[in-house]
Amino acid sequence: MASVPVPGRILLVLGVLVLLAHAVVLRYLPMGLDAQTALKTRVFTTRSVQIAAVAVPASRQPEAPVAATPRPRPQPKRPPPPSANEGVISTATRVSPATAAGPEPAPAPVTPPDPAPAAMDRPPDTNAAVQTVAPTLETPVPPVAQATAQPASAPRAPADPGPVAVAPASAPAGAGDPPPPSLAYTIPGSIRLRFDATGKRGRLDYRAMGTLTWLHDGTDYDMRLEMGDWIIGTRILSSTGKLTAQGLAPRRFSDKFRSERAAHFDRQSGNIVFSANTPTTPLMPGAQDQISIFVQLAALVAGDPLGFPIGKTVSIQTVGPRDAEAWVFVVEKEEMLQLAGGEVPALKLVRKPAKDYSQMVELWLAPELAYLPARIRISFANGDHIDQQWRSSSPP
Repeated sequence: MASVPVPGRILLVLGVLVLLAHAVVLRYLPMGLDAQTALKTRVFTTRSVQIAAVAVPASRQPEAPVAATPRPRPQPKRPPPPSANEGVISTATRVSPATAAGPEPAPAPVTPPDPAPAAMDRPPDTNAAVQTVAPTLETPVPPVAQATAQPASAPRAPADPGPVAVAPASAPAGAGDPPPPSLAYTIPGSIRLRFDATGKRGRLDYRAMGTLTWLHDGTDYDMRLEMGDWIIGTRILSSTGKLTAQGLAPRRFSDKFRSERAAHFDRQSGNIVFSANTPTTPLMPGAQDQISIFVQLAALVAGDPLGFPIGKTVSIQTVGPRDAEAWVFVVEKEEMLQLAGGEVPALKLVRKPAKDYSQMVELWLAPELAYLPARIRISFANGDHIDQQWRSSSPP
């Protein structure tokens, strides 16, 4: 029996009806997550926080200076000092510490700034010496002030997205102590740095990727360094803590590769507690962990770029997943780096191993990255190493 052909008009009508039916179904189909299931994220700031100089007790000062390589530079003329009633200053100004005088101390006068130095042009410092990070931990950072000049009694304005000056009060020196030097910190804004990594592990030479994520909200910080790939695995170092008048004050450090090991900074007992069942270690003033030290050094150099000539040394107790030891960094040289992210000047700091099994750490701090490291090279006693070089930057 022969089939009866279906008219084309009927087929067209049926096709239109099918499309309309699909449109009605899709119109009322729920899409995505509703407002109650949406992810909640923590807001971090991308501004830099400048912390004024903090006095260091005389007992913490070095005994002998370190010779510095002369790098002559014409001394610029200082601008006339501003009036004493300017309580808040612009972002390019450094603030001298306030001096306590009675129950209600008067506001400290503002010290005029030096012009911003060139990245590869720093004068010599004949008094360069071993510098220990200031004591007195957990000093809270005061509220952020507006970056334009106004009376000190004016209410605080909304935070400016650029660098903001912060002026914490410092404790007065003892009656018989000589005037101590001061430390200034400029905390970099939140950022994510990506690195190209090359390394050697055993007999394997490899290429991988690295990411350094730095987040802070002006009070607390969260830092994470990831390096590796699917072949060798990924190692993740994490640090959390607070921002204080002495820079970073870590609370917890973890090192995860297959399994996780952690160190806790117990400031009430004054000890460092390790999850690896190793003995506790006394917590020294200004202690950092193995990744927070990158930002602490960046904040120190950014706070006083002229105070780190060739030969200057900085000693900081540095905590790992199993123990803690003093890491002594030496300012080795200034260098122009040719990286995938571009050509950047950098200040090279080197930490040489103090023990046979210790690691050597080389850091290239770049002014264009708020003195965060543009290159990190870590070498181990068994010949293994990893070299991370900056590729790009982005908001976190």
